[in-house]
Amino acid sequence: DAELDSTTKHTIEADITRTMPLHCLFWYGGARLGVESLRRVLTAHAERAPDIGYCQGMSSLAAIVLIHARSEERAYVMFSQLMETLGFSAIYRPGFPRLWLELSALERLVVRFFPRLDQHFRALELPLSLWADKLFLTALTYNFPHRLLFRLWDIMLLEQSLKVITRAALAILKLAHDRLLRMDFERCLQFLQRGFAEPKSGVLNEEQAFLETAYSFRFS
Repeated sequence: DAELDSTTKHTIEADITRTMPLHCLFWYGGARLGVESLRRVLTAHAERAPDIGYCQGMSSLAAIVLIHARSEERAYVMFSQLMETLGFSAIYRPGFPRLWLELSALERLVVRFFPRLDQHFRALELPLSLWADKLFLTALTYNFPHRLLFRLWDIMLLEQSLKVITRAALAILKLAHDRLLRMDFERCLQFLQRGFAEPKSGVLNEEQAFLETAYSFRFS
C-alpha cells in the first residue's frame, strides 16, 4: 500500500472533523467515537487506491456506512464495494470522468422533462454543475434527512446503480418547478444547493411522495 502524502492526510483530517457533526457517532459535543474509525477507513482506502486517493465527499459516504456497519472492518469492505461496484471510484477519479457523464445525462433529462426550467437556467447562466455535482459527490448525504436518505440508498444498493441520484435531482426540480421559475440567479442557486432540504420548502417532507415523484420519470 502507498504511504499517504501530507496533503491527503490534511484533507482527510479537515473533512472528518466536519462530517455529520450532529450524529451521535460524530457529535461535536460528545466523545465522537466514530471520528477515529472514519479516519482509519478513509486512510486505508486512500492507501489501497492511490490512483484515486481521497476526495471531498468521500467522508460523508464512509460515515453513512459506519453508522450501519457492525464493525470498522465491515465498514471498510462496504465502503470499498461502493467505490468499485457502484462506480464512485470513477466519480472521484482525477478529472471526475463519471461525474461529468452523470451531469451531462441529467442535463439532457432536464431539457426533456423541464424545457421551461432549462430555458430559465440558461437565461440565468446557471449550469447544473453549480448545484447537482454535490448530489453525486456526496451520494445525497449532504442535506437529505436520514430517513429519506437511507431509503434512497437502499434503492441505490438494490439497483446497483447511481440512477436514483439522478431521479432525486429530477424530483427536486419537479416539486419546486413553479417556484424556481420565479427565482433570480442567487435565489435559485441557494434553493438548489440548500433551500430545498429545509422543512419550510416542503420538497423532502413527505418521503413516499418524494420517492413516487422520483420514479415517475421514464428513462433508461
